Amino acid sequence: MGGQVPIAEVESSGKTARLRLRQGRRLLVSGEDQLHTYQDTLEIYVTGDLTEADGYLETAAVGAGDVWVITNIILENADRNITSSRWCRFSGAVAYCFGCVTRAVPLAERTCWYGWEWAKATDTIRGEFVGGQIGDTCHMWVTGYKMTLEV
Repeated sequence: MGGQVPIAEVESSGKTARLRLRQGRRLLVSGEDQLHTYQDTLEIYVTGDLTEADGYLETAAVGAGDVWVITNIILENADRNITSSRWCRFSGAVAYCFGCVTRAVPLAERTCWYGWEWAKATDTIRGEFVGGQIGDTCHMWVTGYKMTLEV
C-alpha cells in the first residue's frame, strides 16, 4: 500500500469506507462515491456565433465519474452591447442559474462570475447573452478544478 497502514474498513448500506494511516501520520479516508480526488485544472474555452436572439454558449457535458468545481466564468460578446449576462448549470432539462449581471454591458466588455459551483456527470455550463443577436461572435472561459469520485 505504499507506506500506508490499514486501520479500519467499514461497510454500510452496501458501500465500503476505508481508513488508512500513511507514513508521517497522515490519515487517508476513502470510500465509494463519497469523496473527491483532484484530477486536473479545469480550463474550457468556448467560442461561437449565437444562433438565436438572447443566445448562449455551452460547455460539453461533464464526463462519467467526474465532477467539476467551477470557480470562474468569463463571458464576452465581441460584436455588440448586451443588456445582461447570466450563468447557469443545466442538469437534465433543469436550469440552476447561479449568477447574473443585470446592467447594460458594452461591446467586448467581459463579465465575470467568481464563486464555487459543482457540476456532476452529464451537467453542462451555459453562459447566456441577453440582448445578443443571431450571428454575434461570443466567447466563454470556464476555469476551476476537475475532480474524480473515490471508489
